[in-house]
Amino acid sequence: MWENPVTYAVLLGAMGSLVSIGVWIGRVNSFKASVENTLAEIKESINSIQDSIEKILLRLPPD
Repeated sequence: MWENPVTYAVLLGAMGSLVSIGVWIGRVNSFKASVENTLAEIKESINSIQDSIEKILLRLPPD
């Protein structure tokens, strides 16, 4: 089995595929983390805007 060069080619191809899959998973995880950070920043901005609106509404005279 180990004397056949095709065996080495298949093993190298399989290892290359595993490395490619690992790189792809790393990129997906990185993108996911980036999206989560962006969503957290958006949520923080929305909360800040809501607080500002509430402060403005509290300053308005009653009807």
